[in-house]
Amino acid sequence: MRHANIIGGAFAVAVGLLLSDTVGAAEWPDDCQEATLPSDDPNYPDAQLILTCVPRDFNGTLIIYAHGYVRPQEPLALPEEFGDADVREIVEQLLDLGFGVVASSYHKNGYAVEQAEADLNSLVAYVQSIEPDVDGIYITGASEGALIATMLVEKYPEIYDGGLALCGPLAGTRYQIDYLADVRVLFDYFYPEVFPFGALDVPDDAHEQWDGPDGFKEKIAAAVGDDPDAITQVFDAAGVACDGGDHDEAANCAQNILAYSVFGTNDLLDTAGGWPVSNVDKEYSGSDDDAALNAGIQRFDADPAASAYANLYYRPSGLLQRPLVTLHTTRDPGVPYRHELIYFNRAALLGTDDKLTVLPVDRAGHCAFTAQEVLGGLGALLLRADSHLVLALVDSLETLHGIIDVDIDVGAGSKRIAELVQDQATDFVDELEDEFGFVGDAPDAAEDALDAVTDVGGNIKDEVEDLF
Repeated sequence: MRHANIIGGAFAVAVGLLLSDTVGAAEWPDDCQEATLPSDDPNYPDAQLILTCVPRDFNGTLIIYAHGYVRPQEPLALPEEFGDADVREIVEQLLDLGFGVVASSYHKNGYAVEQAEADLNSLVAYVQSIEPDVDGIYITGASEGALIATMLVEKYPEIYDGGLALCGPLAGTRYQIDYLADVRVLFDYFYPEVFPFGALDVPDDAHEQWDGPDGFKEKIAAAVGDDPDAITQVFDAAGVACDGGDHDEAANCAQNILAYSVFGTNDLLDTAGGWPVSNVDKEYSGSDDDAALNAGIQRFDADPAASAYANLYYRPSGLLQRPLVTLHTTRDPGVPYRHELIYFNRAALLGTDDKLTVLPVDRAGHCAFTAQEVLGGLGALLLRADSHLVLALVDSLETLHGIIDVDIDVGAGSKRIAELVQDQATDFVDELEDEFGFVGDAPDAAEDALDAVTDVGGNIKDEVEDLF
């Protein structure tokens, strides 16, 4: 291991850094320093917890990790997972290759897009103040963190050289809230006995009744088992990518989605200053009796100020000046894949889709990616940014090459955009094969690539061979 801690107390004093009690905790690599940065936010005054990891042989490129949604009832903590992958595994591999890695808890959990914007920008400024050799900054995130990463790339191209967004709600906050709310009110219509409160009337202590033999989680599973046909109608009407005929899968999907209602509704109302979406005029379809469904389902209207806040934090525009790579499973029940198609369409309408690379993966689950696939996504981003450091991640890029779906089936309603994304994904796979010789299980892809690619600012092999 080639790590060495370079961040010292003098730098902390220079920017008012507050060292935490867990500095140098054994679970992080030796190069990693835990600390805190003040938020200066009167509404949410807690300091953000930060992790800064820079190796002695730093290659100048910094990877920022924006974590996903954390239940607001949980204490602030540094992220330990990147989707299904272990953050520590990713950090270790990136440090071994010379990359710097930093992450934050943000100074608020739950719906924290606004807070993450301030926290991550201040974290970048802090690292730049203590590490003069930073010459490239890339932001990556999963789930809510993918939305945050996209926001930062769109809004601050002078800071971030590009972004990687995994399984993110890239159509925007309101679109995702609308989806989660649809599942809740549809579930209530078909299973009125589970929740004794409405979708917008969640008691403050409802989360305490989630677990346990008589908790909401078990009640959801039991209700789905008692009436499996009803959950199929819920999924069809809301567009949930789950098999209602498989009890375990259906119950698990319903539990995971409905948990946002129980744990997150009041935090969303407090943060946005009201409810940001409306279903007053929505016509639901996909049930056995749509007329009865639309007559009986709970309706709610949007608060205009809350809608404006949710758009501000955040509705991605698609206006890109820096490269953005997105990775999303096509059967994601938590954040539907159609977010990707909506975002791609926005970028195409603005003429910036040449900066966007959407990589679909034919797989079920939310953020269901391994560490090597995440690193492959980073490799794709570096490739799109024309960074010679892509060759440091060429093995992971080969792993990514093997999972990209170039035959997307997302329904006729999105056929035109899906075809454009499919063409782009096919072109990307072809590009990887041409550049690096990826063919099936071709051996020694990294070394083959080093031998083959020499035309990026001189002899690439000489520049990066020491990274392998």
